[in-house]
Amino acid sequence: MQPSLSHLGLCFSTVSLSNLGDSFLLPRLSHLGIGSSARSISNLGDLLLQPSLSHLGIGSYAASISNIGDSLLQYSLSHLGLGSSIVSLSNHGDSLLQPSLSHLGLSSSAVSLYNLGNSLLQSSLSHLRIGSSTASISIIGDSLLLSHLGLGSSAVSLSNHGDSLLQPSLSHLGLGSSAICLSNLGDLLLQPSLSYLGLGSSAARLSIHGDSLLQPSLSHLGLGSSAVSISNLRDSLLQPSLSHLGIGSCAASISNIGYSLLQPSLSHLGLGSSAVSLYNHGGSLLQPSLSYLGLGSSAVSLSYHGNSLLQPSLSHLGLGFSTVSLSNLGDLLLQPSLYHLGLGSSTGSLSNYGDSLLQPSLSHLGLGSSVASISNPGDSLLQPSLSYLGLGSSAVSLSNIEDSLLQPSLSHLGLCSSAVSLSNLGDSLLQPSLSHLGLSSSAASLSKATEIA
Repeated sequence: MQPSLSHLGLCFSTVSLSNLGDSFLLPRLSHLGIGSSARSISNLGDLLLQPSLSHLGIGSYAASISNIGDSLLQYSLSHLGLGSSIVSLSNHGDSLLQPSLSHLGLSSSAVSLYNLGNSLLQSSLSHLRIGSSTASISIIGDSLLLSHLGLGSSAVSLSNHGDSLLQPSLSHLGLGSSAICLSNLGDLLLQPSLSYLGLGSSAARLSIHGDSLLQPSLSHLGLGSSAVSISNLRDSLLQPSLSHLGIGSCAASISNIGYSLLQPSLSHLGLGSSAVSLYNHGGSLLQPSLSYLGLGSSAVSLSYHGNSLLQPSLSHLGLGFSTVSLSNLGDLLLQPSLYHLGLGSSTGSLSNYGDSLLQPSLSHLGLGSSVASISNPGDSLLQPSLSYLGLGSSAVSLSNIEDSLLQPSLSHLGLCSSAVSLSNLGDSLLQPSLSHLGLSSSAASLSKATEIA
């Protein structure tokens, strides 16, 4: 990249990015924030992207957004849903996301994620088909999987059909300067080699055999002289044995039986002398027993009955003398009643109707007297309204209409008083409306048509 950047985010700005040789992006960016700007990205030679971008806020195009400084999102999105696109997310300073995604779709791609400063999310996008994230949020069918790991690092998993959409890696699942390389061969989805998934002189390698998705051997998934081994048996997805998933001399074991997805036993998922155990029986996805999901003398127990996914009874999901009860009826996934999901005398209620996945009403998802509501009508996956996602008096609303993937409205995702709205119509993947991308009071909207050249 040989960019000339001027006024990234405010008015009448012009950004010109030229690229020579085998480079990826040759965009001309105008008005990255407000106004009826037009952007054009052309690609020469063997380049991957050839998008035409118009009106970062309206119009049915693919959009590329780059951000420098204290901005919220620094991403370049192209063909998020079809074709061989390149998505690059970089972040510097106190930004939210710092991922660099290459070849979101096919062939042997390389993905690098790095996070600097005090960012809120350190996430990657990964295609698991019937995937699940490290934050115990699963994905079924065409649904998207968004996960938020308790403190400062999250993971995002997207489902994959046919020619896979994402070939991502995860970097900084906690701390330290890590490097991740993912390659894809044949019809396999992920064949990543993971190094430094935290810090220390660790090495991790993931290979795929047969129809399995991940068969990784992970070492130092955080720090200390830990060893992690992930094997895959039969048609299972993950059968890992994880040790030191963060700090201290903890041990974590993940096994997979039959066609189950995750049957992990996790210990020390952060800090303190906590223990987390997840079991899977029959065709269920997650049947975890969680204890000490963070700190304090709390206990969490999840059980599985019938065809339900989670029927947990959660107590002290952090600190304070709270009580959480989750029940599951019929084919519903989650019908929990949550109380004190962090601190304070808050009350939360989760209900599930029809085939929906999550219909929770969450209160106090961390700190402050915030209120969060998650509802899901129809076949949608997530329609949450989240308030106080860690800090600040922010509000986050996610809705899903028809077959759309994400239609979130994000406000205060860690810093500044910005508001972000993402909507998805038809078969499009992301149609976000971004306000206050770190600086100035600009507003940007990204929409994507069903078919993009």
